[in-house]
Amino acid sequence: MAASGDQGVWWVRPVWIGMVALSTACFGSKFQPGSPGDECAQIEECGQGLTCAHDGVCRFEDEPGTTPLGGACSANTECRIDLVCSRTGTCEEQGSAGTAGFGDTCAVDDDCQLGLSCGESGTCLGFQVPFWTGGACPDPEEDETPFRIRWTVSGQAPDPFYSHPFPDDSRRAADGSVDMSTHVTPGPLIELLGDVPRKIADELGAGLTADGLSGAGPNQAIFLRFSSYPESSSLKFGIPGLTDGSIAVVDLSDENAAEVLHPF
Repeated sequence: MAASGDQGVWWVRPVWIGMVALSTACFGSKFQPGSPGDECAQIEECGQGLTCAHDGVCRFEDEPGTTPLGGACSANTECRIDLVCSRTGTCEEQGSAGTAGFGDTCAVDDDCQLGLSCGESGTCLGFQVPFWTGGACPDPEEDETPFRIRWTVSGQAPDPFYSHPFPDDSRRAADGSVDMSTHVTPGPLIELLGDVPRKIADELGAGLTADGLSGAGPNQAIFLRFSSYPESSSLKFGIPGLTDGSIAVVDLSDENAAEVLHPF
């Protein structure tokens, strides 16, 4: 610092202004590590116990897409964001042995990532079997409404497919086919193949009619989603009111079904 003064009065030369500006630039908002579900581009951006998963989201270290360096894998999507699935089936850094990706230069198959092969053109070809973690579901811990089975009427927005019991006649068309159009799918994980789960869902829905079938079977399994985690100790077999049970069966073909309960 350069300064001078007279009779105890000191003043600062302009060079000090530059130092003040420089030191001020060092003060910014404190870095906040990412929480579960936050977007990220590198593992250092996520908080303790978390890592940046392959899909660019901070996740707990045992969740899909978070396999660390050297961990077993079958596709890139199983490794954390900075790694790829090498030829040996382990997550490794890009550029190490056996990590050449689709279209990268290669001499032998072992140069390419797991699932790829070295083509005649001298580049890695093929595709890996991708991993899909499934559709997003509401967090039960954030639902403050009373415990219940989710029962959103089909066709009303919002209409997550399993927010209504399945199968159910509300998704059944006049010709007996089942509307699977809102069933969640991952989209085209492999561009060459398209959205395979969507094709399967649509064919299953329409295939019932093509095969001469209509609706669901009499002993069909039913999928029900709860609004929150059930208390297992409260689930007891027996007719409510007559016993301390909480689970019973209702015969919907009986016009007096509301008055007749059967033991489960």
